[in-house]
Amino acid sequence: MKLPEKMLRILYDNTHSLRKDLQDIKQQKKYAEKVKNSVEQFASHYPQTLGDIKKLEPKQKNIFRLRVWFYRVIFSIDTGNQIMIVHRILQRKDAYDDF
Repeated sequence: MKLPEKMLRILYDNTHSLRKDLQDIKQQKKYAEKVKNSVEQFASHYPQTLGDIKKLEPKQKNIFRLRVWFYRVIFSIDTGNQIMIVHRILQRKDAYDDF
């Protein structure tokens, strides 16, 4: 089954860092739900830009951030395979240290 042209499939990195991020945010249910809804909404409406999306430096890396309240979802997009890969979900104060 082929996905609709504007629909991205969402994959979460299988890293310890992201698993810890998800565990931390699940403790605050209202934020976890908002982040999940924002990611799904962006993926379902791609390539339209919904929400506050910015490409992170350096520009040649295909890394973006989605702002959801005081959380930042760090992700990349594989346009050829229609995949959105979520790398991290962090509070703003910690989000830009690794990228």
